[in-house]
Amino acid sequence: MKVGFVQFEPMFGLVRENVEKSCELIRSANADLLVLPELCNTGYSFLSWEEIEQLTEFVFPNNVAGCGNSIQTWMNVSI
Repeated sequence: MKVGFVQFEPMFGLVRENVEKSCELIRSANADLLVLPELCNTGYSFLSWEEIEQLTEFVFPNNVAGCGNSIQTWMNVSI
C-alpha cells in the first residue's frame, strides 16, 4: 500500500476553491491512501464562533448523502 499526503495553502473561507484544489492534487497523486491537511476545505484562521458555524459541514458515517459538500466531493474523487 502506498500512503501519501496532500499539502497546499488553503484560502480562508473559500471552500469551493479549496476543495477543487485538493481534488486536483488527489487526482495527480500516485497513492492508495492520502492524508489531507486538517481544515483544508475552510482554511485555518477562524476569528469567531460565527465563522466556524458558517463553514461547518457535518459528517454522517452511515448516511453519505447527509454529509457536507466537501466530504461528498472527496468521496467521489477517491473512487
